[in-house]
Amino acid sequence: MFALLFLAGVAFAQDPEATTTDPTLPTEEGIISVPSGSTVDRPEKPKFSVARQSYLLPEPHYDRCLIAAENLPICKQGLTQCQELSSTALGQAKSALDLCQGQFDDDAELINELTLKIATLESKGVALEEQRRNLRAQRNTAWAITGGLVLGSITVTAIAIGN
Repeated sequence: MFALLFLAGVAFAQDPEATTTDPTLPTEEGIISVPSGSTVDRPEKPKFSVARQSYLLPEPHYDRCLIAAENLPICKQGLTQCQELSSTALGQAKSALDLCQGQFDDDAELINELTLKIATLESKGVALEEQRRNLRAQRNTAWAITGGLVLGSITVTAIAIGN
């Protein structure tokens, strides 16, 4: 595998089959010098042109360079700060994730409870609606009977008075 290293120290492509349109001969340890203006062609990835003098490094050499760069005294403080900051951020993200997961679990429980309550209330509502219809029919029947009795008693009274 190769990694493209710009003189500014920025690592770029890490492709074993990366080629350039104008590479110079490989230097020691398989490092390939890539002049500015060259085009790097990577399999299944877009081509790009190199803006300044760069180098294609074999992956093991690139890894050794990264490790060596991390151990430079000038980088130690920044690396330590980055590690502490990322550790803090990771801890905060983990606690937020745990909090969200707990909330999701509580919400799922509440949804299940409320769904059950809604189903129960709906069945009670249907039963009460049926009971209301029955009571209304009974009331209408009772008024009809009462009206018939009142009419009958008025008729009997009128006949009794008329005779």
